[in-house]
Amino acid sequence: MKNKTLHFLWDNRHFLEDLKKGYKKFLIFFFSGVLLLLYQQRFSIINIIIALFFSSLKYRKM
Repeated sequence: MKNKTLHFLWDNRHFLEDLKKGYKKFLIFFFSGVLLLLYQQRFSIINIIIALFFSSLKYRKM
């Protein structure tokens, strides 16, 4: 019985270590994905501002 308990605890410890490694990788990928989305969103916001600016210039010349 004691031997089975030790094996369970040993396996459980390795499982938790693997889970921590996977969790760190998940956080890295999650935050890099969020940063990438914000980076792309920034370009679309800048494009909208530029389009509005040039369209307002075009209407002023008329």
